[in-house]
Amino acid sequence: MSNLQVLLAGCIGTSVIAWILSRIFKRQPHLPPGPSGHWLWGNIAEINCPHRPVKAATEWKDLYGDIVCLQTVSNTIVIINSEALATELLEKRAGETSDRPRNVFVRELMGWNTSTVLQNHNNRHRQLRKTMAIVLQQSQARTYSSLHSSNLLQFLRALAKTPEDYMNHIDDSASRFIMNLAYGHEIVEDDPLVAAVRAGQIYMEDGLATHRWVNSFPLLRYYPAWAPGGEFQKVALEGRRRRLEFANVPFDTVMDKMRRNEIVQPSFTSRLLEQKGGVGASEEDVDLIKWSAAALFGGGTATTVSILATLIFCLALHPEITKKAQEEIDSVIGRDRLPTVHDRGSLPYVEAVLQEAMRYYPVVPLCIPHSTEQDIEFRGYRIPKGSSIEPNIWAILHDPDSYSDPHVFRPERYLGSQPAPDPRRFIFGFGRRICPGIHVAYDSTFINCAGLISAFDFEASAELLANVDMVGGRESPDMWKLFNSSKIVLFKPQQRSLTPPTVPGHWFFKNQQLLGAPWMGVLMAEKYAPLYGDIIQLSEPLKTRLVLNSVDAVTEVLEKQSALTSDRPRNVVLLEMTGLEHGVAFRNHDEQHKKLRRVISSGLHSAVAKSYAELHTATTAYFLRDVLARINRDSPVIGDGEDDSINTHPTRNSSHSKALSESIQDSVGRFIMRLTFGHISVEDDPVLRGQNQLSFLLISGLATHYWANDFPLLRYVPSWFPGSGFKRHAEYMRGIRNQTVKETFEPVLDKAIRGVTQFPSYTSNLIELKGGSNINEEDIYLAKWTSSAMFGAGSTTTTALINSFIFAMCIYPEIAAKVQAEIDAQIGRDRIPTLDDQSVLTYTDAVLKEVIRFYPVFPLGLDHCAKEDFEVRGYRVKKGTIIEGNIWALMHDPVMYPDPYTFNPDRFLKSTADTDPRRFLFGFGRRVCPGQHVANNSALTMCAAFMSVFDIVASQETKDKVMQCAKEPWKMMKPYGPM
Repeated sequence: MSNLQVLLAGCIGTSVIAWILSRIFKRQPHLPPGPSGHWLWGNIAEINCPHRPVKAATEWKDLYGDIVCLQTVSNTIVIINSEALATELLEKRAGETSDRPRNVFVRELMGWNTSTVLQNHNNRHRQLRKTMAIVLQQSQARTYSSLHSSNLLQFLRALAKTPEDYMNHIDDSASRFIMNLAYGHEIVEDDPLVAAVRAGQIYMEDGLATHRWVNSFPLLRYYPAWAPGGEFQKVALEGRRRRLEFANVPFDTVMDKMRRNEIVQPSFTSRLLEQKGGVGASEEDVDLIKWSAAALFGGGTATTVSILATLIFCLALHPEITKKAQEEIDSVIGRDRLPTVHDRGSLPYVEAVLQEAMRYYPVVPLCIPHSTEQDIEFRGYRIPKGSSIEPNIWAILHDPDSYSDPHVFRPERYLGSQPAPDPRRFIFGFGRRICPGIHVAYDSTFINCAGLISAFDFEASAELLANVDMVGGRESPDMWKLFNSSKIVLFKPQQRSLTPPTVPGHWFFKNQQLLGAPWMGVLMAEKYAPLYGDIIQLSEPLKTRLVLNSVDAVTEVLEKQSALTSDRPRNVVLLEMTGLEHGVAFRNHDEQHKKLRRVISSGLHSAVAKSYAELHTATTAYFLRDVLARINRDSPVIGDGEDDSINTHPTRNSSHSKALSESIQDSVGRFIMRLTFGHISVEDDPVLRGQNQLSFLLISGLATHYWANDFPLLRYVPSWFPGSGFKRHAEYMRGIRNQTVKETFEPVLDKAIRGVTQFPSYTSNLIELKGGSNINEEDIYLAKWTSSAMFGAGSTTTTALINSFIFAMCIYPEIAAKVQAEIDAQIGRDRIPTLDDQSVLTYTDAVLKEVIRFYPVFPLGLDHCAKEDFEVRGYRVKKGTIIEGNIWALMHDPVMYPDPYTFNPDRFLKSTADTDPRRFLFGFGRRVCPGQHVANNSALTMCAAFMSVFDIVASQETKDKVMQCAKEPWKMMKPYGPM
């Protein structure tokens, strides 16, 4: 006999002797009853029975009761067939019954004892559960609603394209959601990350489902892999490798991106890593986060796939139930959008259908076994330490005392005054082993269930119907036999025209109250985008509005489909009744608008913008002297007679906010008037005052709701009629507009026609270019409506931006000091910065970018309007829909700007800098502001010059307000219009 054979015989002999001795000396009469087994192997045959849960719930329960005991050479298995007993044993006595039983093959040889699901109930298991609870608790679960909705849409699209491949689509959908949630990973076809994770999952599931003799005879773990019968060692070794890939490959992808300072999609993993110090997280924290994230895939995908497969199977066999659920969806949410997780409370019958599918064929008929941590006594029986305790979910959910006619698929059992117990209470585990992702699972399964029912009809194939007849019909107790056989279902898509997720509103006024809410851009980004996604639809009495809350959404709608989304919505009061509808900023995107843009761009593009450097310098010098004069009005000191230095220490130490703001507005206005019309403003210039007044009325009007815009016929109401103040307001604005044109454009045109020499300007140069005194009417129109738009757009943006910059320097003095240090080092103290210094003022430019990002001038961009019906992400957007890019949401997107509520200019100085926010400030698609380069140059030169001359300190009132608004910094700004 060879040494190997001797070793094998010794292992088996020792195990057998140990088992026999234990049977002789340890067998107690008060072990729970159960079927008798083989004299040596025990109940191996019963354990490997393919339908053990059903057998335990029927035949064994009738013979032995609700507690059934099976034994093997090395283990005692206790099956609990009653909900009351399972609750008593596994919840009330959770301190004694929350371990996992020993599984040599899976837990020890493969190493799966590190996973959350199979880990013993020790301190590490408690830490794993706490880690997962941070982002999976009920309060967090609803924040994933947009992810649910996006995933549902992709799932239904794939299903409609190839319905015969529905099981793969279900699997892909579950994987897509979990990979996005856990790792922020968008899966692609043949995704290597998903392949690695699935392979590890398969090895673990196969290991748990397959009987291995090494679990009965643990000494076989030392049996060599090369020997006959040692193939299990090779499988275990490969399973160990796959287990490491299962956890490491997707986790390392996130960690590597963080190390390279790349943009990381927010996820379970990235969020927890950031909380623990990012790439500097401790080894212990990394281990906990890695295995917690891995558990999401392990627990989430299999559950979802099984539930949806059962749901489809049941719906195909019960078309009357499908129809009833569809009628509920149609009556509650209509046929123009998909259900969302927020509809759960409004769709009780759909929820009942899902509950019944979970009960009818539970995901895990036998719950993952618990194990006793010590010898315990239960209901007069002894359960030895280390015993496996298996709650029989099948038995619990088919108990006729809880569920009458348990073999009948009947969703109505969960409705009414005395509903049946919710099966979800049992299928997600018991006690300290309950699934930590239960709330996310509730939402995920509901939205998929409701989405499937709303989008498809289901029809059982002839083969499936024949199989049902063979087992005695769809109400037969033997229907369970079909769940592992053919599940052939035919899908018939319903004709639905889907609209984007819509925020519920008043039955008549719709979302009018939300549209009038203060800081609406912030509200949409912080409250509604996490709930409804990055494309949200709002309703008004006669209008529909689309709010785009991400760069992807803006790109897809306003840039890639700009030919259809570049119109402006109708504004009766501010545009039509004032005559401003011809302005380049407000005109519809027609051929005339294209001409207007080409004309204005010729005088404002980046190369031309640099030619205004001297005008910027002159404006900056005026600005500095004007600021000093205003704040030191009583004793102005412009120079001391020996040099031209500016006294930066005014005699009064009071608040200078008003004086500074007025000076900024005056200086910017003078610059634009000089640039546009060659107009040199005087003290308290009436022309400049009129332009400022018109801009103020226009900007404030854009933030005001006028009912005449909803009901245009109101424009014909007489001015004296009660409630017609809007008409008098519009007439007043028209008068100011006519006056400003008369005082600005017409003098330039008149001089050009008469050949009179005048200061060069945008308008005079354009008129000369178009023929001077021979200019035609069309070119006059182009010159008039491009020049008249420059003041309103330029003054508002630039003034607000400079104010925000100086405000930021007040409340971040350490950053202000760095700006001044850079100016002193690069330029010196004997002159003020100019536009030519832009390339050397990198930190100052970064601060300006951060001001643009942190305090966007317009939190919501100017409205676009859909010219025709179009589709985005499977949603239909109707002609005339108003479209808003939520600039606040874009500029506070944690993907593009990590830690977005921290004012950090250094984000733009990294080797891979964050996205330049000026890309969003000046509009989108074919509506990008043509004067963006001039506005940016003006803001930079004025801000740099101001910081080179003045120190600035926040008042105590401002400091108090900053502290008060530390968690909501936007509340320091105006709630409506430009910030």
